Amino acid sequence: MEALSPRERVLFAIDKKETDHLPIDFGGRVSGIALSVYAEMKRILGVGAPLQTFSTRLQTALVDEEVLQLFRVDTRHIRPAPAVSWNLSREEDGSYRNEWGMKLVKPDDSFYYDFADAPLAGARIEDLSAYQWPDGHDLSRAEGKREEARALTHDGTYALFTGFKGVFERAWALRGMEQFFMDMIADRDFAEALLDKVLEVQKTIYGPFLEAVAPYLDVVTYTEDLGTQTSPLISPKTYRELIKPRHAEWIRFVHEKCQARIAFHSCGRVIEFLPDFIDLGVEIINPVQVSAEGMDPEGLKKNYGKHFCFWGALDTQQLLPTATLPEIEEAVKRTAATLGEGGGYIFAPAHNIQPLTPPESVIKMFEVARDI
Repeated sequence: MEALSPRERVLFAIDKKETDHLPIDFGGRVSGIALSVYAEMKRILGVGAPLQTFSTRLQTALVDEEVLQLFRVDTRHIRPAPAVSWNLSREEDGSYRNEWGMKLVKPDDSFYYDFADAPLAGARIEDLSAYQWPDGHDLSRAEGKREEARALTHDGTYALFTGFKGVFERAWALRGMEQFFMDMIADRDFAEALLDKVLEVQKTIYGPFLEAVAPYLDVVTYTEDLGTQTSPLISPKTYRELIKPRHAEWIRFVHEKCQARIAFHSCGRVIEFLPDFIDLGVEIINPVQVSAEGMDPEGLKKNYGKHFCFWGALDTQQLLPTATLPEIEEAVKRTAATLGEGGGYIFAPAHNIQPLTPPESVIKMFEVARDI
């Protein structure tokens, strides 16, 4: 096969076509790496650039261009700029409030920042209009982003991804998970009003960013965890009644702003929702959490390979932190052969690489993938 550009390679995979090499992703919102692991990995690789943070909440690193080039990574990732109307100010304990008003705290024994309060826990429908939502008139999130997209992709050579948190996750974080789950059954009017308000705000604040990067943007990822390790978080019936219509509206909105393909990110067991994702027009499934019940690559490829490109699937829970280097090599090759048969697979870790993962294992994973 004639050599493909990185962007062509990714788009071929999304279209479920054979590629010249295995498409590789690394360094995004859902394919990142813990700061501590990346710092040691850079030391081993001899990359001297200063360590930078990609996600404060998840404590993941910004992956250097030198490392992306070294592992033949085909993707680049872009995010909206921080809004000038919101200032991140920290308390003495290091906690802070995000733009949506939720407090985040990093306990001494935690690797991440956790949600510490639910600002709308006691709210009623009439309180939603008075809440201090992110400023939708602040266009600074999109400032300079078209130029950044051009530079990141080397003028369109690399595939460009971005991602946004979903309305379901945002709603329960604002309300409190337990309370919002009760709302969905016992106070559906409030649940729907909150979901609609979150969707309205998201469209307002992210629309200008999508328009700015549209000429270079290839994939928009919607991050919306719907599964646990063994089951869905909510019933398919509740999803179809409450959440799916808002997902459909968001996807329509994205398609109005750009021609990017739609990826759906959900951890855990989501096999029950895959028919709904087909109905919504989702083309890419991430992270393919193979350690969750019912998410085996063979079954997914057999039953859904004609509908989806799979993105991820290299286990970061057990395999990457504990396996030997030969075991990692075998797993990478097996995963690529299974999900990549006939096209339709983008290689990446199944979500962010966790703290305490040996950096040598990460290097081995990408070295093997690079040569496929």
